[in-house]
Amino acid sequence: MYKNNFNYMSWEEFHLGCMNINQKLLSLLDENHYQKEDIMLVGIARGGLPMLTCISHLSGIKNTLTIHMRMTNSDQPFDYGTVKCLLEFPKFNEKNVIIFDDVLYKGNTFNYVYSLMEKIQKRVILYSTLVKDESLNILNHIQVPYYSSYIIKSESWIYFPWELENVKKNSI
Repeated sequence: MYKNNFNYMSWEEFHLGCMNINQKLLSLLDENHYQKEDIMLVGIARGGLPMLTCISHLSGIKNTLTIHMRMTNSDQPFDYGTVKCLLEFPKFNEKNVIIFDDVLYKGNTFNYVYSLMEKIQKRVILYSTLVKDESLNILNHIQVPYYSSYIIKSESWIYFPWELENVKKNSI
């Protein structure tokens, strides 16, 4: 998966990561006696959508919602911008929320989404990403249960399997 400051995730690694996260999710639900129909799975667009879909199928939780966010200014590595919500999201009845995103780098996106959930009186019961930056001190940013399948070196960039075709085209 590692090559210099760039990481390349395969479809197999993606699926294994989702399976690990799904196991954590199901354990959390079981330990806390949550019912699947009382849970809303929330994917942060764009990066969290493949994970949201995969885990929805693996877990059997069909209640899903997308939050349209932007954290980067472009598709260029390390071109970070200000976190912002691009669209209002609809009201929903489920009180318990599980949030999925592709990468936890600094925690800014999570903090933003967490505050949105607080405003509409929803409880975030799990925050999960495929990848976490090793330098992030998770306890300073995340006040809810957190799980990530992979850890990358600080100041690294990750390309996911759905991005690899563009990487190949642009590097020729």
